[in-house]
Amino acid sequence: MMPPLLLFVPILFLGGVFSSIAGGGLGIVTIVLGSFFLPIQQNLAITALLMFAIQVAKIFFFCGEIRWDITLWYGLPGLPTSFIAGGLLFLLYPRLLEIVIGLLCLLFALHPYLPFLHVKRFAFRPSRPALVVIGAFNGVIAGIVGNGSLIRAPALLSMGLRKEEFIGTSTAVALMMNLGRNAAYAPHIVWSHELIVALILLFPLMMFSVGIGKKLLHYVSVPMFENLQHGIMFVGAMKLLFFP
Repeated sequence: MMPPLLLFVPILFLGGVFSSIAGGGLGIVTIVLGSFFLPIQQNLAITALLMFAIQVAKIFFFCGEIRWDITLWYGLPGLPTSFIAGGLLFLLYPRLLEIVIGLLCLLFALHPYLPFLHVKRFAFRPSRPALVVIGAFNGVIAGIVGNGSLIRAPALLSMGLRKEEFIGTSTAVALMMNLGRNAAYAPHIVWSHELIVALILLFPLMMFSVGIGKKLLHYVSVPMFENLQHGIMFVGAMKLLFFP
C-alpha cells in the first residue's frame, strides 16, 4: 500500500494547478489532507516543508510580477516573528489549535457573503511602516497556526494588485516566512524515507503544475479568482472544526 505522504504527491500536483489559478490555498488543502493521517503539529510542520516546492515553482513562473517594494518590507519582518512563533506551535493543545485555525478560515471564507460580516474592502497605498507591522504580525500567525495566507491574502488584495502581481508577491512573502517557521519546526519533524522521497518528487512536479496553472490563469475573472480562495478556506474550516 502506498504510504500516506506519497499519496499527497499526485494530489498536490493537481493542487499546484488549482492554487496557481486561485492565487493560493494549497497550504490549507494540504493541512486538511494531512489531518487524516498526522497529529496536527506534525501536519503543520510537514505542510510547511512541502510548501517549499510550490513556492519555488511559483517564483520561477511569476518572478517578473513580484512587487519587491511590498515584498521586502512585508516579508522580511515576518521572517524572525515566524521563527519565534513557530517555536510555540508544539507547546499548544492540539484540538485548540485546530479550532483556532478552523474559525479563522471560516471567518475569511464567509465575510464577503454575510451582510452582518460584510465590511467594504479596505484599500490603501502601502507605506513602509504599515507593511512592517502587518508583515511582523503575519509572521506570528504563520508560525503559530501554520498558515500565513489567512492574513496575507486579504492584506495583499486590499493593495489593489493585479492577479499576477498578487500571486508573485504573495508567494515571495510566503517563502520568506516559510524559511523562519521551518527553522523552528525542523527539530520536531519525523524525517522518514517517504517524506524525503515526496520532497524529491514534488519539486519537478510543481514546476510542471504551476506552468499549467499560469496558462489557465488568463481565463479566470477577478470575482472567480477571489471566490476560489474563499471556497478553499470554507472547506478547510469545515474539516478542522467538525471532523478532527
